[in-house]
Amino acid sequence: MLLAFRTDVRIERDPDKGWTFKLHTKRLGDSAVGRLLSQLLGVYLKR
Repeated sequence: MLLAFRTDVRIERDPDKGWTFKLHTKRLGDSAVGRLLSQLLGVYLKR
């Protein structure tokens, strides 16, 4: 789930080689992860 927020996908087609799929992920900062987890926990613990 965290990868969905910081992932770049590149799809390219080379006539000689066909399709290539490149996936690059970027690290989330500790504060961003903490905020995201606290929001998720807040939503699920209120049930």
